[in-house]
Parts: sequence; C-alpha cells; structure tokens
Amino acid sequence: MKRLSFLLALVFLMGCLAGCGSTAPGAETAPAVEEAAETEGSAPVTEEAAPAAEDTAAETEETAPEQQLPEPETEYLDDFTVQTIDGGTFTLSEELEDHELVLINLWATWCEPCREEFPYLQEAWSQRSDEVSVVALSIEPNDDVNRMYACASSAGVTFPVGNVGDTGLERFASTVIPSTVVVGHDGRILAVETGAKSSVEEFNELFDGYTSESFALDTCTYKIYTYDIYMRPIEGVVLNLCTDYGCVAVTSDENGCVEYTGTPAKYHVQLLSAPEGRTKYSETELYTGPYSQSFYFILTEAAG
Repeated sequence: MKRLSFLLALVFLMGCLAGCGSTAPGAETAPAVEEAAETEGSAPVTEEAAPAAEDTAAETEETAPEQQLPEPETEYLDDFTVQTIDGGTFTLSEELEDHELVLINLWATWCEPCREEFPYLQEAWSQRSDEVSVVALSIEPNDDVNRMYACASSAGVTFPVGNVGDTGLERFASTVIPSTVVVGHDGRILAVETGAKSSVEEFNELFDGYTSESFALDTCTYKIYTYDIYMRPIEGVVLNLCTDYGCVAVTSDENGCVEYTGTPAKYHVQLLSAPEGRTKYSETELYTGPYSQSFYFILTEAAG
C-alpha cells in the first residue's frame, strides 16, 4: 500500500451519526481529495480520479411509485480458516458454534484510525467474549506476522489477529478501513460498517444491536453520508433505493445524513437530484448487500 493512501481520509463525523434521522439507503463510497487530509476516523484503500462533471439531467430518473418491496434476502459468509500471529488458527464455523456473533475487523498496519480503535474493541470484547468472538484481519498483503504483532501488542490486543489471505474478505473493505463485518450465529451477514469507533460504548452498542431480543432479522438499516469532495455534508440530496419491485425516494438532512430501515435486499442506489447543480463523484453504480450497511455518497463541486 502506498503511503499516499494515508493522506485521503474519510471520516464518520459524530454530529452526522447523531443526526441521521431521515429515511434512506446505502450509497457510493469515493475517496476524498488531498484537501481532506486532516480528517480522521477511517482511511481510504484506493485512489480514484474524479470524472468530468455530467449533466444531472442524465442521472435524474422519474421516481417510481412506492411499491411492495421484496421478501427479505439473506447472505451467508463462507467458512474460512486463517493463521493468527500467535501461531494458532481462527475458523469461522468453530467460533459460530460457541458465540452469538462473530465480529471481523478489517484493518492494516499503516491505517492510523484502525490502530486507534483497537483498545476500544479490546475492552468491549473482554467484557463480552462469552457471546461475541472477534478477529482482526489485515487486508494489506505486505503485513507480515512481525508487523501485525507489533501493532497488536502496542494496543494491548489479545483477540486473534491475522491476514485475510485468500478468504476474499477484503471485498468488504474495498475503499475504506477500518470496516467491520458482523456475522450472526447461523452464519448470515448482519451488518457491514465502515469507519473507526471512538469509544468502548460504541462497540457495546454494536454488540447490543445484534444480540438483543428486539433485533429483527427481517429488517435492516442502510445509512448514507452525502458529502462533497472536501468531506462537507450536503443537505437536500435526493436518492432512490430501488429493487425490481419498486423504489423508495429519500433525502439527506442538514448533517448530510440519511437513514432507511426496511426489508433486507440488494438495492440499487440512484441519484435523483442534488442541490446547486452537483453531480456524482464517480460513475460507479452502487448496489447494497442484503444486510445493514453504511456508505459515503460523494458529490462534486457545483458547476460554475
């Protein structure tokens, strides 16, 4: 990984997290430009040049009437075994037999936000290790045992640490790390969250959200963070969350945040309209997974 990746940080702003109250889905993640280098909370994995601005009219589609959404979908995580830095192994199926949840933390030794959240994850896990299993897997191929051990030991980490190897888990952290994959007792993916957590309480809230009696497998929450390339929130971005059965239109609030809780499904996220003539940063289309998910949706500066 090139050190330039450090300079492009994506951040979960605490005010944004507290302010999500609209209805909305996931969205496209794109790295911020160099001016956002001072932000904290996550680190981009890849760089991407912004395409030329396009006419928003080409992207604007007539909102379909809200229709019945599909039956809930599920996605299961394939079993895997990885070597850990203590000379042992971590096997997903074995951990699922004895725990309600498995939390897979995707990180890299060069990612400062990843290292900063380790002590909080360690403390939360130590309080809940009977019901929650945790493993931290680096997505960096060059992170060998010595590098990972140095990071883990400096943070006081005692849960299993290793590298993703050939598991394919890096697909859940294609643009931002740390990313967190939550797997239920039956092996289904319950959530994928991006960005670092800044307290033990945040991890405990995550654990509680998927172990409490109120947790429902037939609903999940998609969050969108609509920002410009300088990581400033944008209000009034209208997005469409669509399946083959219908669409739901949602709008970002004053903090640039949107939240939609509904049927777990693979949704296609469309940009319907944006204020001040803004357009999408990237042409890549976003499709969510059928599980709770959080995303960034980056828009370019206003034309002219």
